[in-house]
Parts: sequence; structure tokens; C-alpha cells
Amino acid sequence: MDSVDPPDPASATTADGFVTVLARFRVWSGNPSLRKLQQHAERPEALPPTTVSWILSGKGLPRLPRWEFVAAFVTACLRYSGTPQTPWVEVERWRQAWRTLARGQAASVTTTVPAQLPAPYRHFTGRETELNLLDTAYRTAGGIVAIVGPGGVGKTALAASWAHQRKDQFPDGQLYADLRGFHPDRPISADVALTGMLTALGVRPSAMPDDLPARSAFLRTLCADRRLLIILDNARDGEHVRPLLPGSDSCLVLVTSRDTLAGLVGRDGATRIRLGRLADEAALRLVNNVIRAAHAAGPPVEVLRPGPDSTELVDLCGGLPLALCIAGERAANGHDPIADVVAGLRDETRRLDLLSPEGDPQFAIRTVIEWSYRDLAPGARELFQVLSLHPGESWPVEAAAALAGVPVGEAASRLDLLARRHLVEHTGPQRYRLHDLVHAFAAERLRSADDDGLSPAAAQRLSTWYRRMITGMTAALDPAGYREPSWPSDVFSSAKQALAWGEQERATLRRLTTGGTDPELVCELAVALGSFYRAAKYTHDWIAVNRAGLVAARRCGDQAAQARLLTALGHAHLDLGQPANAAPFLAAALPLRAGTQDQRGLAVTLNSLAIAHRRTGRLGPAARRLREALAIQRAIGDRGGQALTLNNLGNVARDQGRFVAALRHLTESLTIEDGLAPRSSRCIVLCSLGETYHAMAAYDRAAAHFNRGLRLAEDLGDVWQQATLLTELGHTWSASGEPEAARDCWQRAERIFAARDDPRAAEVRAHLTGRRV
Repeated sequence: MDSVDPPDPASATTADGFVTVLARFRVWSGNPSLRKLQQHAERPEALPPTTVSWILSGKGLPRLPRWEFVAAFVTACLRYSGTPQTPWVEVERWRQAWRTLARGQAASVTTTVPAQLPAPYRHFTGRETELNLLDTAYRTAGGIVAIVGPGGVGKTALAASWAHQRKDQFPDGQLYADLRGFHPDRPISADVALTGMLTALGVRPSAMPDDLPARSAFLRTLCADRRLLIILDNARDGEHVRPLLPGSDSCLVLVTSRDTLAGLVGRDGATRIRLGRLADEAALRLVNNVIRAAHAAGPPVEVLRPGPDSTELVDLCGGLPLALCIAGERAANGHDPIADVVAGLRDETRRLDLLSPEGDPQFAIRTVIEWSYRDLAPGARELFQVLSLHPGESWPVEAAAALAGVPVGEAASRLDLLARRHLVEHTGPQRYRLHDLVHAFAAERLRSADDDGLSPAAAQRLSTWYRRMITGMTAALDPAGYREPSWPSDVFSSAKQALAWGEQERATLRRLTTGGTDPELVCELAVALGSFYRAAKYTHDWIAVNRAGLVAARRCGDQAAQARLLTALGHAHLDLGQPANAAPFLAAALPLRAGTQDQRGLAVTLNSLAIAHRRTGRLGPAARRLREALAIQRAIGDRGGQALTLNNLGNVARDQGRFVAALRHLTESLTIEDGLAPRSSRCIVLCSLGETYHAMAAYDRAAAHFNRGLRLAEDLGDVWQQATLLTELGHTWSASGEPEAARDCWQRAERIFAARDDPRAAEVRAHLTGRRV
């Protein structure tokens, strides 16, 4: 055993600390294997090895383990140790410590409980039979309920309304995922949805298993014995949702789909609720609720009375709540009296599109959307059509303005109108999206109206806008770096602002390049995006974009771009800690650099190749490549390049144990950087100086340089440099006998690396869990 007395659980002041003491208690008891622990448990099923490993790893939810687990774990350790301690006394000690932390952290624990239900459907009415069926399924079976029916019938409204009524019955939270299963070309995959669910449950990216089956199993582990409500909305079929099922009857899953979900019923035992038309009385009440709400602030308004007109309206709308809501809104706003609304629905060609159960389900409610669309002002109609060209999941007002070719203020007004008609949805401040069905309708309208060449012109304007924003972002992030003369420098006022824009547009930036059809544009954007990806450290995105750009550059015969993109691929693999994979790309770039007489670029590639050599232990070749690069940079007057090369020469010299030479190179590098505009590379040099002083055991000087770099990285908004500097500062605090300061630095660094799936997260975590600091 590690010591005479067992670790004291009362010494823990946080949930993480409590788990650490648990791990120390296991070591004290003789460090039994996970299998041995399970064998010594009173109930072996209480300590499955995977659960024990997950909890002790510290990768799980930021909350205390359940008391049942703690009691079983402590008892098993005592049994294994064979110590004379009275088990109930020791277990009671742990119980008191656990209760103290549970009371103190109650507020913070509740904030981690997911509450993802969509907003309540304000006008929801009727469906008493179906609500009772859901209550019965919840009380008697749990598990899975499949709510199926045609588009527009109110499946999501039913699920969400019942969930809001019963959410208190699910104290561990509510998860919601719109799977968009019937979107024509962009459904949400089970893998993406599963990642979102695990994230909502508190799992950090670095703790995510790599493949879909493993992630699915991880979800089942997390959900075991928890009371969660999960809504899987707009599923394509049973196979679409099967990886997302928790596998525990303590959870309830509501799946909505236009599919009958026969496989989910037959194989997985789901209870099926078929949703049909709304009963006439409820349908009339729904229309009147909408009318009254629209005039809530005004004088009393006349509502629809039972009779032939109301019956015909409900019949022409097929009893579909979505159609009824739109009809009520139209009547309430005075566009058409009810009689005119009914007359419009009598058009058989449009009505059949809405009502035919044998029709294409993707366009089953085309007529309903057409109603909201057909009397829009020409400008709003045109904007609605061209919004379907945007490649992203959501978009800012400025992108909509570019598509429409109008000022931002005008675009904002048109979007507000579309939002009132429920043709676009708000996703955040000044950001919007098209629902999948509405997106399909907008694309169809654009195709039918494109005789005037609206689509190519709008697409060109959007490409031009994104080109300006991306190249402007590059200019802000790396003012001394590569840029074409046409790239603007006045788009962003700071690197921090540029990074924030790139973060918001991240998904769209990748799609613009990997899905682009204009090779010249793809090539230019891929080159320009390098500064963002390198600063933000979305390295996997960067690799995908570089590969797409390289294909485009080869199609265009652009050797200069090929060289830059090959170098960027080398950079990306270096960032992933893969110098052996980086070297071939960099070696392939060298002759292209020489062939295009790009001396500045040649020095950049030589620098990167030197880094690859250094990280594979080839310090001599690394130094030679760096001296070549430095000679080029001095000849062409590239001061920023010289600073980086001198920094790398200093690192090589430090690795060789030549500290005096290292400090000479690094000091010269910092002198150059101090004469340039603040940029992330100055943080790199300060970090290198700190590492060198640390290697010389000059810890005070090391800490001073790390802290100076950290302050600059914070000013620049460069979180990756912050994480790097925090990691190294933690080493210095640890070496100088400041364990708490070291732990604080490493915890901050780990959170940043983990959020970006950076492999260095695991290294930092090892310092936190594998060292006594």
C-alpha cells in the first residue's frame, strides 16, 4: 500500500479533486486492476471496467460520480486491500465528503444538464388522444416512441409540446437533434448528431471515440441509469437513428419521421403513434388562436365560426397544422378574408400537391409555402430564391445582401419580412437559415425563375463577397505574410475580429473550397485561408481545404499556388505532430518554389522542412536548411521571415545544447519582431526564449518570457498560442516548486487544445493526471 493512512476524501474541494482522491484510494489499497475491483465488489455489475476507467480518467462530465458508484468502489478497494479498517466507517467518511461536495456544487451541476427542447409551440392545440398515448408509453414502456405521419402534420409540435409538459420527469436533461432526414442533399448524419449529443452531455472533443460504433456505445454508457428525454426529429428511417438510441429504459426517445419506421418498431420495439389530420374542432381552434394572437394588442377581432366555410377551410388544408397556421396568419393580417383564402385553396392543381399522400413527400406542403411566398414584394421574393445558393448551414445578413445585390440595411429589412412569414429562421444575432423544406422550395422557385440569369449573377456576387472577406481576414491575421496586391487590408480592424469572423463562418469556408466548382477561385481561397487555419488550429479542415486547392491549382496549371498549398499541407501535418508525413509535401514544394523564382516562398518551405528535420532528430540538416532560408531572406529584405528563421535556428541550437548560440539567435529574432506590427510569431519567439531559459534552469527568466507572450496572445485573440505558452509556463512552475500554479496553467491549456481536437491535449492531460505536481 502507498501509505499507512488512506487518502482523506474530505481534502477534495471540487468534483475533479474528488475523482483524484478516488484514484489515490485505489493506489493505497494496492492498485487492483479494473477486473480485480469488479471481482471484489458486492455487486459486480456496479463496477463495470469501462465505467470505472471513464470516471477515473477525468474525461467525463464535470460532476460528482453517483454515490452508488463511490460506495461500491470504496468497498471493493477495502476488500482488496485486506486492511483492518471497518468498511462501514470508511464508507461513511466518503459519504460525508461526497454529500458536502454535492451540496456545494448543486448549482454548477444543474447548469450542465442539457435543456435542448425547441421553443414551445404557442398555438399547439388538440391531439389529446396522442398526448394520452405518449403518457401511456412513458408510464408503461419507456424506451422509444415513433411519431410518424406526412409532412406538415405536426409531428415535431406534438413531441415538443408533450416534452415541455413532462420535462420535470427527466431531471438529467433533454436532448434534441434535427436530423433533416428528408432534405434533398444535406441530411445530418448519425455521426454528426451523435457528436452533438455527446457534447451536450459534457464530453470533451478529446474524449470522443474515433468511430461511429464506439461513439454510439459511449452514448449508451453515459445514458445508463439516467433519466433523459431525447427527441430525434425528422429521421430518414430506423437506420438513421439507431446509433443514437441510448439502450436504457430509464430514457425516453421520441423519433419523428415521415417514414413509417417499421424497422424501429419491429426490431427495436418502438411504440408507434400515427399522426393524421387534426380534428375539425381542434383545427378551427388553431386558426382562431393564430388570429387572436395577431390582434392581441388591438380591439377584439372577428374569428372563424363553425359552419360550411370553416369546414371547407379545414378540408382544403388537409387538417395539417402548418397549413392552418399559415391560413390563419394570412386572414389575421388582412391580406385576404377567409372566403378568399378558401377560394385560393380550391385550385385543384395546387391543392393536390398539398393533400396527395402518394405525392413526393419532399414537396407535400409546397402549396402552403407558396402561399407565404407568392405575394412577397419582388425584392423579398428574389432574395428568398437566391438564399438557396448559399452553401452554408446558416449565413449572416451581409452574405444575404451580397446574394441579392442590395445594401445590408435593405437585406435586413427583407429578411425580417421573410422571418415573419416563417420562410427563414433566426439562428443568432443577424444570422439566418432556411428550413430544409423551405430551402428545397426556394431552390425550385429559383430554377423556374432563372430565365433572367439570376442564379449565376447572385452566385458570382456571393463568391466576390466571400473572396473579399477571406482575403481581408488573411491580411489582418498576417500583415507581413503572403498576399496578392488585390487583397484588401481594411475589412477587419484587428486580428481578433478577423479570427472571430472565421470561427463563425468556419463550416461555410470549408464548403466554399471543398465543394467549389471554379478552380481558380478554389485555388485562391485555399491559399488565402491558410492564415486562418494556422491561427485557429482547425488542422483537419486545413488539410481538406489544401487538398481541394491543390487539385484546383493543378487543373489551372498554377505552379506557384501548388507550391504554397504543398507547403501548407506540410505545415498542417507538423501541427498534428506528424513530421514524417509533412516532409514529402515540403520536399515536393521545393522545386516548384525554385521554378517560379518565388524566393520568399522558397525560404518559407525551407523553414518548414527544417522544422520537420528537427522534430525527427535530424538537427544538422535542419540547421543547414535554416541557414539557406536566412540567406535568402536577408538578400530580399524579408524582416518577418528572418525573425521566424532565427527563432527556428535558436530552437535547433537549444536542442544541440548550445545555449549561448540559441539565445543569440532568439534575441535577434525578438528584436526584429519588436520592430514589426504585433503578430502571433512574436508569441512564438517569446515562447522559444522561455523554453531556452527553462533548459538553462533560469526559471524566473523563463516565466517572464512566457507571461509576456501570454499577454500578447490574449491581446491578439490567438488561443492556440495561449495554450502553448500556458503548457510551457506550467513546466516552469512545476520545476520551480509551484505545483498549484503549474496545475492551473495546464488545466487552462488542456481546455483550449481539447476544444480544437489538438493532439497536444492528451500530452497536457498526462501532466495533470500522471505527474505529482
